[in-house]
Amino acid sequence: MPIAPRNVGMGFLAGAIAVLTAHQLIVYVLTATGLIAGRAWSLHPVGPFQVPALLNSAFWGGVWGAIFAVIAGWLPGTRPWSKGLVFGLVFPLLIGAWILVPLIKGQPFLAGLSPPRLLAGVLIHATYGVALAALYSRLAR
Repeated sequence: MPIAPRNVGMGFLAGAIAVLTAHQLIVYVLTATGLIAGRAWSLHPVGPFQVPALLNSAFWGGVWGAIFAVIAGWLPGTRPWSKGLVFGLVFPLLIGAWILVPLIKGQPFLAGLSPPRLLAGVLIHATYGVALAALYSRLAR
């Protein structure tokens, strides 16, 4: 079944919004509790183009959201939140943060098997996935 370009755009928008809200809120909580180091909603320049970290994260969240829009129909689960949970844990977390980013940046795979970093990754990406699916289910209608 082909996916409508509009839905891909709504997936991108839902992913970007999910980063700006739910994802960053969890980063804030984890930073405030001392589980991770960093800053939520950071405008510190990153990457080769020196864009603010928040915009960089929102862009990549949007890319993952567009991918979600394409594959949501094939994900297990009957509710949007359950599809988002599966998506967030498998794609942006396992494939993105724990495999692709380490390959690109020369960091340890699977967060170096550090329990606090593994837990933080699960919490951040599970929350992102659920928020993404909730937003996408509303925007794609």
